[in-house]
Amino acid sequence: MSYVDALDLELEIMIVLMSLFRSFEGLCGVAVVSLLIVLALKLDIYRVVHGASMIVV
Repeated sequence: MSYVDALDLELEIMIVLMSLFRSFEGLCGVAVVSLLIVLALKLDIYRVVHGASMIVV
């Protein structure tokens, strides 16, 4: 997975979360938890990509 692919995936997840948030505005807690999960995934993806690039280079 390239860095661009990771960004595309992150963008798709954010769009899905935003649409879910609009659909279920009453479930703000779920949206916040989902956002925290996405942020955690984002950090992990960055570490993996950075680590892989260090190994390749």
